[in-house]
Amino acid sequence: MTLSGLPPKYSNQEYNTIFVATSNIASALELCAPVVEELNTLSSTGFLAYDSSLNEYVLVMPVVLLFLGDSPMHAEISSTMHPNVSLQPCRICCLKAEGKKEKATANYVQRFIGHNSKGFQVKPVLRTWIMTKKNVYYTWEMFQRGAPKHIIQRSVTEFGVKDVLNQAIINIVKENQDTKLIFNIKKIQEESITKISNPLFELKGTLFNFIIFCLQRIFTLFLKL
Repeated sequence: MTLSGLPPKYSNQEYNTIFVATSNIASALELCAPVVEELNTLSSTGFLAYDSSLNEYVLVMPVVLLFLGDSPMHAEISSTMHPNVSLQPCRICCLKAEGKKEKATANYVQRFIGHNSKGFQVKPVLRTWIMTKKNVYYTWEMFQRGAPKHIIQRSVTEFGVKDVLNQAIINIVKENQDTKLIFNIKKIQEESITKISNPLFELKGTLFNFIIFCLQRIFTLFLKL
């Protein structure tokens, strides 16, 4: 059952609107920025809603539980590499191959399934949200110090993190000769580096970090099955 059969005066009411954002030009992270700002406000101050079962207004404080991660495109959300050809394909642990040829070796496959050479299960080193942000900001600092593009790309590959928004801005500054555009980017960066990085880095709420911890725990338990 959908809302398509309802008259517009009903289907267009605020509580029936499930649209969030879309664009033919802006990337997912660009669209996330205002959404994250609103989520932070809602999770901090909340809003009033009428509960028909209680017949009174209640305070609602929604928080982000998790991202399903059921699409390779969601690598943008976690600022990690696309898993298909990446040398660091996992968004949860620090699984890494030194080169494409190593991914076909027994050693890599054993680490991929969480076992050592003797067949015993081994707990993987897990990624952390804090370290991901630190590495993203470090690549930007390298760019600020004038590091060549290939050096920056080498660090991105080494850390296994990729902030799509941040990398796009680096490419614009490196390849574009529009001085006004470059000036505006630097002005935004001086205000806050968070404005030119993954906006989800600023998503508030201890529950978000708690859910990340739970997912990591579930992943570890899964390897023990």
